[in-house]
Amino acid sequence: MKRSWGVLGPVLVGLVAAQLGLAAAARTPVPTLLDLSLGTGRWSWGFGDGEEPLPATFRWSRARAGLELPLDAGASPEGRLEVRAARFVDSPARIEVWVNGVVFGHFEARPGGFKRHSLSAPVPAGPLTIELRSDDPERGVALDWVRLSEVPLAIPWRVPWAHVGPAALGGALALAGAGPALAAAAALGAALALAAFAAWTPFATAHALATAGAVSTASLLLVATGVRLARAPAGLVALFALSLAIKSAALFHPSYFYPDARQNHRLVHVLADAEGGGLEERTRAMQERLNVAYPRIVAGQPYAFPYSAVFYLPFTAIESGEEIVRAIAATALIAAALECLATYALALPLLGRAGGLLAAAVSLLLPPLQSRLLYAMWSTVAGHLLDVLAVLALMAWLRRPGPLRLALLWAAAQAALLTYVSSLLNMGALCVAALAALWLARRERADDGRPLGGRLAWQAVAAFGLAAVVAIGLLYSRFVILFVTEIVPALLAGGGVAPDAGAPVAAPGLADAVLRVGRFAGPLAAALAVAGWWRLLAAGRSGAPRVALLAYLLAFAVLVALRGLGGGLFRDLKEVEFAAPLLAIGAAASLDAVARRGRAGLAAAVVLGVGLVVAFGRAWLLFFERHTPLAGL
Repeated sequence: MKRSWGVLGPVLVGLVAAQLGLAAAARTPVPTLLDLSLGTGRWSWGFGDGEEPLPATFRWSRARAGLELPLDAGASPEGRLEVRAARFVDSPARIEVWVNGVVFGHFEARPGGFKRHSLSAPVPAGPLTIELRSDDPERGVALDWVRLSEVPLAIPWRVPWAHVGPAALGGALALAGAGPALAAAAALGAALALAAFAAWTPFATAHALATAGAVSTASLLLVATGVRLARAPAGLVALFALSLAIKSAALFHPSYFYPDARQNHRLVHVLADAEGGGLEERTRAMQERLNVAYPRIVAGQPYAFPYSAVFYLPFTAIESGEEIVRAIAATALIAAALECLATYALALPLLGRAGGLLAAAVSLLLPPLQSRLLYAMWSTVAGHLLDVLAVLALMAWLRRPGPLRLALLWAAAQAALLTYVSSLLNMGALCVAALAALWLARRERADDGRPLGGRLAWQAVAAFGLAAVVAIGLLYSRFVILFVTEIVPALLAGGGVAPDAGAPVAAPGLADAVLRVGRFAGPLAAALAVAGWWRLLAAGRSGAPRVALLAYLLAFAVLVALRGLGGGLFRDLKEVEFAAPLLAIGAAASLDAVARRGRAGLAAAVVLGVGLVVAFGRAWLLFFERHTPLAGL
């Protein structure tokens, strides 16, 4: 009974606090922007397909079109409505606006670009609906956004995850082993944060939770169960929840738009329809039709840079383009959020539990995965996580070599190679680096006393080699043949690599490739990471974890060298994202070392930690502003 109350108590605290907070948030009317963007089509009806004349996105209304929003409106004696729309035809149209089932006003949409139309009228209470009725049955207006003000808005139980999210966090923490008081405090804090966001931007809060709340809650409970079974710190659950919240802030914002994001559902549709005998032929047909990584000009000849469509195959069962985008984006969200758990597992043997938690905390804020990858290149995010899992599999196998763990290493490398084309180079570099690290550590031993190096090195080569042969045979055989027989000879003969336009691409140079890491992570994080790894490598620790992470570092160095010295051929490498856990572990090692130097050291570590948060926060805000444009505001 006591154990049950330990879980039930935080759940009840989160549930009650969420209701009180959301009720308080709904008392004060705030101007609310209702944006028609990539992800908000689920709330609309009667509109044509979206169009994307950057930086705006809009949809054509037909004779009757409307929004049925995940919000409840309170009665208002004089609500205000602002409509930003255009009419790209020669004749005007009369647009009648209805709000919550009653006429709100009308305006005349004249031919021309985007204009704002302001209306005001009483608003009755009820589920928030906005309808546009046009005297043009085919093309009413090209609607960009609607702004509603002077109307109190509440998030109803139609969005259940807004009401049960804090309770789920409290229950997950308790399930993972946190004390009832700590779990209840976390649930209360989550409820307060939710109320603050609901008061500030109710539609964005409701939309994000309605879109990603279910998958986030389910993944949170699964992670809590895994943490409990592994007897890992319950703090990992809180970090995973925070990672979900941070990474979904812009990704599932209703005004989020990144041009390449819509490409994901086009890839799925074209892949499903592509003709060809095998996956490689279908992938090439998809690339040529959508101009994805095609053509790449080498010595004047067009080539289709190899692409993996495996990531998109499961989504071919979904018909709706917007549903495809939401499903793939949710998959990328979970993959990106899991990064902190993988970082903890990598850091644990070298830094212990506290240091591992610190590394996980740094990783969930690192800018590299908050670049355009998270906002559009969702197969890359999933492939990056699989790369990191392959490093973890290498570490686990080196600690206790055996057939089962070697098979797991092969499976992890195989999954990465099939999911993400850059893993061909990432895993190849890791294989070469593992050979070098095992040779350097040939006198060290695994946890069971077995010597590292020698036979283990060739077993690793066999595992990586088998994975590469399977991936190349299924996906890249034609390109590999062209690479060996045409591209390499052309490059050796002096033929350059050019982009689609055919302009020469200057090689970035090794110095620029190294400095690129600092530009992505920020100078403070990069400096802390370098200092931390210098300390870890100089500490003289032996054993499989150090060998595996040394291989990871060497693989990163190989990738940086390829970018800097490859003559532009490897300009699409994602070496910075590949190294994100390394940056987090190095920075955590520096902060941990500083914090151990008495009170002054602890204070300095806090200052450095705050500096990291501020630097990362600025990068996040930059990405948020860049990829949630509100045209005309």
